[in-house]
Amino acid sequence: MTENARLQAVMDKFEIIETSTVSLCCRDAGDWTRLAQCFHPEARLTTSWFAGTAREFVEQSRHMMEGHDPGDTQRHLMGNPRVTIKGHHAVCEYLLILFQGRTLDGYEFDFESWAMVLDWHEKRDGVWRISKRAIIYEKGRMDP
Repeated sequence: MTENARLQAVMDKFEIIETSTVSLCCRDAGDWTRLAQCFHPEARLTTSWFAGTAREFVEQSRHMMEGHDPGDTQRHLMGNPRVTIKGHHAVCEYLLILFQGRTLDGYEFDFESWAMVLDWHEKRDGVWRISKRAIIYEKGRMDP
């Protein structure tokens, strides 16, 4: 592999991991415009509570967050990303832990769920974006 090809591979992997990471941070922060920009327009997602297009996911996420108690918290933690690139297509596989502090019916709970995420990326017009996301849940817990 040439030095230029190696450099391009490093830049591609960084952009792919950055796009997946930013999508999680934007979801937590409620930055719906930037979250939508992480996905290609026809992208599809499957999570524990949703299956559909990225546009629908952003809208339903926004609606869901508006219904939460103002003191609720949410943080997605991404770890051990592994990127495989083939041409203008790539898969970013990573571990995901979701931490939530929620108030339900006046009671406070801490939630934690563990999952494996597969983000399929596609490079169009020189930009990597997510074209498909599948989340495979492994375990969860709830503590009062």
